[in-house]
Amino acid sequence: MNAPDEVRAVLADGRFVPVPPPADGPAGSMAWLRSAVARFSHGPAHARRRAIVEGELAAIDPEQLRAAAAASGRPAAEVAVAVLAEALGVRDVDGVVAALPAVAAVYLAPGDAHAERAADGGVAALVALLPAAGDEMVANRIGLLVQAYAATAGLVRAAVAHGSVADGLRAEPPVRATRRVATVDTTLGGTVVAAGDVLVLDLAAAGLPFGGEPRVCPGRAHALAIATGAAAPSGSVTALSGTGTGEGR
Repeated sequence: MNAPDEVRAVLADGRFVPVPPPADGPAGSMAWLRSAVARFSHGPAHARRRAIVEGELAAIDPEQLRAAAAASGRPAAEVAVAVLAEALGVRDVDGVVAALPAVAAVYLAPGDAHAERAADGGVAALVALLPAAGDEMVANRIGLLVQAYAATAGLVRAAVAHGSVADGLRAEPPVRATRRVATVDTTLGGTVVAAGDVLVLDLAAAGLPFGGEPRVCPGRAHALAIATGAAAPSGSVTALSGTGTGEGR
């Protein structure tokens, strides 16, 4: 779906919710992570988890992230994760950077058995590396780091390549699409949508790189600050390497 008005309408309509993840798994597994983050939840669970995310972000000054990104000597694929991990109190930032690729590879959609096992190992490593906290707190901190590895890193690469964050967002929006599933039979723009139908929403066409209300990305100011720092002339980001995609919350 790429008509901007329809994309915005679906995002704002409570009858369309994020596609639910597969069944929950043991604590510290990939399945557990998907089932515990704000990204894939809705209703009271989403409100509670989003409040966790917003609280974590409220404690981090975007200017602190901008300055850290500007001073970073890491590749563009790593700078967002590194500065966010440091702000979250992680001591072994390299360990977090190493653990994230396997997790991000299957975060949005389950992979094959080998990929899932690798992701389980990555999640377990991240749980051990993050400051101790309750399960939902830890899971949603990992969700923030996955988002930084994927979407924010994409924004950094685009900002560096195109000379500014604004130009990067226009040329290569890092989050191009998201999905919603209908919870009831309905009609949308004259088209019948059955309960269970999955809609792919073109965020780029709608001009919504950070998603739309009421689930607009809570970390947009932080992501923009990181990308601004990385793209600044005084920054020392060293390479446009790595790939990744992400979705808004």
